[in-house]
Amino acid sequence: MEESATPEVNPQRSIPERSVETQIIVDLIAGMEVGHTISYEELAKAINEKEVKAGTLHSARNIAERDHKAFTACVRGVGIKRINDEQVVEHEHTDRRRRISRQARVSAKRIGRVDYDALTDHGKVKHQTAATTAAMVTMTLRPKQQEKIKKLVSEGKPPSLAEVCEHFAKK
Repeated sequence: MEESATPEVNPQRSIPERSVETQIIVDLIAGMEVGHTISYEELAKAINEKEVKAGTLHSARNIAERDHKAFTACVRGVGIKRINDEQVVEHEHTDRRRRISRQARVSAKRIGRVDYDALTDHGKVKHQTAATTAAMVTMTLRPKQQEKIKKLVSEGKPPSLAEVCEHFAKK
């Protein structure tokens, strides 16, 4: 009888212990060539499951990124693709910026619907802090403001937050 290449799963493991499935996927990701895509079916087969649990894949991708600098991107309905540093920067610059901007706008709208006068003094401070933060995030992520930041950065050194705010104040 042949031994399985996949280690046995311990259903009694403690929470902080990394699962065997996660480690197998981490190893697959770390061994992938940049530009290569591995399908969800291939990942599931590697861990002897019908499908990969979202949490397992999420953990594996984070660990591979942290420990092996193996960056990946989801290819919808297909699998995950190993991406290079340039692609990571592009993704963070465009896709994540849009998502964060959208979340900040939603947050500002929700905060704006609160009955401010009904809040305690502590609640009012938190409200104003959250509203100001959401406004700053939304403002700095606008394309026009991003161009101003890009101009500052291209002039030599990354600007401090104070320099960025000062630059935004100029029209």
